[in-house]
Amino acid sequence: MHDEDCRFGLRVKNKRGDKWNAYGDGYLIKTGDKDNFQLVVEAVNTSAYQMKDGELQVRVNLNDLQSKEISPNWTGIGRLGKLLVYQPKNSALPPA
Repeated sequence: MHDEDCRFGLRVKNKRGDKWNAYGDGYLIKTGDKDNFQLVVEAVNTSAYQMKDGELQVRVNLNDLQSKEISPNWTGIGRLGKLLVYQPKNSALPPA
């Protein structure tokens, strides 16, 4: 299903009410839909990084996809190390 979702897209909606078909992997660029690409980039950046008090903050616990705890205390090397052992334990979606 991962390959199907990446190729044919998933209908998604953000909190602002924007709706679009999100594509993944190589298909994101192949669709030629610049609005889709921009919304996906915005969604990824919003989920991974936040600006607070003028500092770039990241999610503290990468493996808890619902965690809202953020911190300005991080380094690129440290983040890469965490990504090498990345094993999320839950869905990013809250329970329905």
